[in-house]
Amino acid sequence: MLIVDDQQEQLKSVQLMLKINGYEDVDLASGGEEAIRKLQCGCYQLLLLDLQMPGATGLNVLDHIRQAGHATETIVLSGESSFEWVKEAMRLGAHDYIRKPYKPAELLSAISKAREQYYEKQLLQKKLKSINYLAYHDLLTGLPNRALFLDRVNQTIARAQRHEQQFALIFIDMDRFKSINDTLGHLIGDRVLQLVANRILGCLRAEDTLCRFGGDEFALLLPDISDQQGIATVAKKILDEIRKTFLIDRHQLHLRASLGVAVYPTTGTTSEALLHNADIAMYHIKSSSRDSYSFYTDAMKEETVSNAAERDLRQALEENQFRVHFQPQFNPHTRAVVGLEALLRRHHPHRGIIYPEEFLPVAEEAKLLLTIESLVLRQVCKTLAQWHHQGFRNVPVSLNISPIQLEQEGFVENFLGTLTEFDLGPELFNLEITEESLLKGQKLIAHNIKALRERGIAITVDDFGRGFLPLSYLQYVAVSALKIDRAFVRELGKTPQSSRLIDGIAMMAKGMKLNLAADGIEELEQLDHLSQLGCEKVQGFFFSGALPQEKIAPLLTRRTADEN
Repeated sequence: MLIVDDQQEQLKSVQLMLKINGYEDVDLASGGEEAIRKLQCGCYQLLLLDLQMPGATGLNVLDHIRQAGHATETIVLSGESSFEWVKEAMRLGAHDYIRKPYKPAELLSAISKAREQYYEKQLLQKKLKSINYLAYHDLLTGLPNRALFLDRVNQTIARAQRHEQQFALIFIDMDRFKSINDTLGHLIGDRVLQLVANRILGCLRAEDTLCRFGGDEFALLLPDISDQQGIATVAKKILDEIRKTFLIDRHQLHLRASLGVAVYPTTGTTSEALLHNADIAMYHIKSSSRDSYSFYTDAMKEETVSNAAERDLRQALEENQFRVHFQPQFNPHTRAVVGLEALLRRHHPHRGIIYPEEFLPVAEEAKLLLTIESLVLRQVCKTLAQWHHQGFRNVPVSLNISPIQLEQEGFVENFLGTLTEFDLGPELFNLEITEESLLKGQKLIAHNIKALRERGIAITVDDFGRGFLPLSYLQYVAVSALKIDRAFVRELGKTPQSSRLIDGIAMMAKGMKLNLAADGIEELEQLDHLSQLGCEKVQGFFFSGALPQEKIAPLLTRRTADEN
């Protein structure tokens, strides 16, 4: 604390009063100039400031604090009664004004409130810093995220243009990484990604930038690279490091990666072109040999991987390779099965099970998404009808619906028509729509959602918490439930922020009279926390992964027995 007054008796009096009340760390300044010098050299939480002083006035001190950006809170302690002086002091940032003579209790109360505000501001600044960092870094690996990476690429482009330099951009994708998540769970998958990031970093220079681009994809910026041989040396080092055995919880994992390289300016002069071409080069490797690297060439345009992937997808449709699996959903209190989520899988004749993350983007680009989603609905309805004949009735099923479906004219009528065809009631269906879909804001999406709700179909906002969906919109479309994003569930208990975020979502759901669901439960602690928050429905590897239709029957048998 710093007390500023040109009257020595006043300084000593305030200092003594504060010391009696437990404030030991108090500094004194006998005028405005001395106060400014001390503020420049030290860090003060609180300033008790007289206004009328010879030389630099209290207003000059306040102006200095504002311009210098000090976090100091100021209480004006002055005999000045002019309204203009007091108004100007408050405009310049004074926290409070106490007129001399004052009562000690009045000053002590003001000091307590000012210190409270100081600590609140400090906490807010720290939070603005849980937020600025997260805006530009990947939470799992601590690496720059896509936004920061693209900014650095653009800076490197500007520098390379001025100095006529070359640089390389490498796209790195882990080969068959999804099998680790599916067989060992996301916790181990996350630890693998952290170790992969550290191994790649060990191959780099200080000026290089490694980014986690998303999922199991990384991007690497190599500025001031002289020739292809230097780039190839780095690529080989990275591949060698990734090939080394990973040992996690007694699991020995052997990983491989595919690397695609684009070089400025020969194979791209913008960040978009460089990323696109590095991506093509990476898929060129992934579709052929894997576990290697490739430099982009124009010849790759003639046979891009996207064309090959589209042909492969059409073949999968013709050969009926798509199957719907079901992940059980449980009541967190009773551990009873309360529903199923329908999840699409492709059964490849050579590669085995392929997950939606791999083929849905291709389906969307090839305009095949509606065909696949219609196939899913019919498979689900057919399965439910079979279960009804076997005596398993009233099994609620959740379906993921894309914004492309919701934007279709006649979607509601077609959806309900399919249910009628299989003699199924709308109460059996819960449509899960991502927050991203709702954020698109098209009127037809909102119209279709409201129409579905009016027909008795439940609507859940999936992956809730990722976007910034207005609460008024949730009320407008009358959704039934919020499903907490699995990324937040996965972090539960690791940081105070993760718990607070989920607690906030739970309070929001309760306040809006919405049901609460959660995905990605892998640990008992996560289950207990969500159960205490009033979560009605949970799913995840803690209970069961997605199962083929034939393996669901025993669960339904137990469910029917429990109900009877």
